[in-house]
Amino acid sequence: MSWADKPFVWLARQGAAATTVEAQAMRLSCNAHCLRGRPLRDSLAAIREVGYEAVEVNWPRVERRFASAESCADAFEAVLNEAGLAVSALRVADMNAVDETEIEQVVSAIRPQIALAGSLQLEVVMMRGGDRRQQPLEILAAGLRPLLAQSGACGIRAAGGQCP
Repeated sequence: MSWADKPFVWLARQGAAATTVEAQAMRLSCNAHCLRGRPLRDSLAAIREVGYEAVEVNWPRVERRFASAESCADAFEAVLNEAGLAVSALRVADMNAVDETEIEQVVSAIRPQIALAGSLQLEVVMMRGGDRRQQPLEILAAGLRPLLAQSGACGIRAAGGQCP
C-alpha cells in the first residue's frame, strides 16, 4: 500500500495536515448507561457535575423513566435542560423481530425514536439487532432497511451496535 492510499498520513508527512484538514470542536460526552443503577435524573446531574457537556442515551431507558408523562420527549428534554446537557447520540430500541410477522410492529415502534433524533438534530442514532441465536440475519436486514431509509431521509447516520 502506498502513501497515496493513506491521504491523511501522507499529508501529515508533507507538513500539510494543518492546512488541508479542518478541525471540528468535539463535545465531551458520556453514556448514561454507566450510571444505570441510579435514577436517570440523578445520573444526568452526576454526568454534568464531573464536567461532561453531552450524554449518550438509551431511549428504552428514557421511555421507562417517563412512561407516565404525556410527552416522553418533552419530559426528557426538560430533564436535559435542568442538567445542562445536550444529547450526543441516541440508541433506539432494538430491531428485535424474529420473524416476518413482527417486523412491522417493531419498526413502527422505532420510527418515532428516529424522528426524535431528527428533531434533536443528532448526527447519529445507534441501532442494534435482536438476539443472534433467535433472529435470522434476513429478518434483521428486512427490519433495518426502512429504518435506515428513514434515518437517511432525516440526515442522520445509523451506527450498528453490539447485539444482545
